[in-house]
Amino acid sequence: MARRSNKRAALVKAAREAFHELGPKRSTLSVIAKRSGVPLGNVYYYFKAKDDLVAAVIADLRAETEARLGACGEEEGALAQLAAYLAWKGERAETKARFGCPRAALAQELGRDQSRLADDARALLGVQQAWLSERFGEGERAAQLAEELHCAVLGALAAAQASADADLLRRRLARLESWVAARV
Repeated sequence: MARRSNKRAALVKAAREAFHELGPKRSTLSVIAKRSGVPLGNVYYYFKAKDDLVAAVIADLRAETEARLGACGEEEGALAQLAAYLAWKGERAETKARFGCPRAALAQELGRDQSRLADDARALLGVQQAWLSERFGEGERAAQLAEELHCAVLGALAAAQASADADLLRRRLARLESWVAARV
């Protein structure tokens, strides 16, 4: 049983990486199988269809997002929690400058199709925005500040990707720390 779950986990990990680098549409099961080390014929043992694999990647990203936000939330005070969030967004800056934000990219590509998977991918971004809103307090102002910060982070990620400049991402996130400090 452990071997089965190891292969399934390897497929999900390989799919996550492929989806981030190539997008879900261009990531064939053959590419994912090769990256995972699982024979192509065995992929269907774990996932009956590619959409099932996409759903597993979204679930994996959601679990990671919730865990990372939970870790950020352990910091003392809203300012420190938001600083931890921005630090998380700056991790792997070179990869993000090359391929963008894995959650936003997935939501964008799947968003072209009106499907349950597109809704689930968009919900990954909603989880983050709701978490941000809680750090700013309650009410409409908190929601607006959270939206502004979330959009600024996504914009920084997109600009870094468009210019292939990891330092741009780092600079923008550092400026956002100052922006946050003035509003919390």
